[in-house]
Amino acid sequence: MIHATAVVLASLLLGPPPIEPKDSEDNALYQEFRTQGVMLGGEKRVLPDPMLGSGVDKDKERQILLKIAGNPVFLSEFLQDAKVAPAKMKSHDIRTKQGTVCLRDVWFVVYGELGEVNSQAGPFGDGAKKNVSDEGGIKITSEKVDDQELKSRGISVQDGPQVAELYIHQTGELFGDVFVQATNHILITGDADSRVVAFRTDPQFSNDPKLANQWRPARPPRGNTAVPNPTPYDGGISYTKITKLKSRPGALLVETHFAFWEPWGWFEGATPLRAKLQAAADANARRLRTDLAKRKQAAKARAKPKP
Repeated sequence: MIHATAVVLASLLLGPPPIEPKDSEDNALYQEFRTQGVMLGGEKRVLPDPMLGSGVDKDKERQILLKIAGNPVFLSEFLQDAKVAPAKMKSHDIRTKQGTVCLRDVWFVVYGELGEVNSQAGPFGDGAKKNVSDEGGIKITSEKVDDQELKSRGISVQDGPQVAELYIHQTGELFGDVFVQATNHILITGDADSRVVAFRTDPQFSNDPKLANQWRPARPPRGNTAVPNPTPYDGGISYTKITKLKSRPGALLVETHFAFWEPWGWFEGATPLRAKLQAAADANARRLRTDLAKRKQAAKARAKPKP
């Protein structure tokens, strides 16, 4: 499940604010996910609009935050400026004979300046470097697809102060049972009040000889000696919107909506992957808060006059 681990919100790094930012919602992938939808599991799937849209006043914003939290007690915990403040997740799975479309909505709050979220980084950390994550039986290796690889396939990307675009190829091993790989398109836009990071497994690579979207069992089926040939993989879609809160100075709401395809052949109806998503959301929120704190401390240290 390349896509669900892509919820890794904590891998959004820190950096300077973009120059001359555009409207963060002027993002073609983000608009496609919420209007046209994308084929997953044989049908088109559409992601919901963000709970916190653009141009909301303080009073309306407070109402939305309460609705996200569900009750005033949890809202108080949710808004804490603390490493362990909880993330809120809502789940909805659509089961078919071939597998499950897993849909999740995630919200959490971090404290910092919006400019600290690097629009060049994307949801897999520094897109210019290979990144390896190995936690809880899920090992994912992510690497940016270089410009020459893209050019040879007739693909060009935008990159500048108003928008960043990149492709990430990921390979994964899930609980020693499944090998999966996918090439994912990421489009990032920003304005003075928010950022949008949109992500999809790109069907242009479905049958690519080097960067294909596919999966296979890690071991031969019972009674066989050969591992089956790879099967095409739909992957998934997601967007994360990071919004400066007007009612809570210094706070940023991180809101993610995603859907990914889990074929029946992965775990034959068991849910080891889906069972880990809430814990992953909490861990990713803590990781992003830790990154923010380290960067702030480093900035303070650099700003101190030398004796």
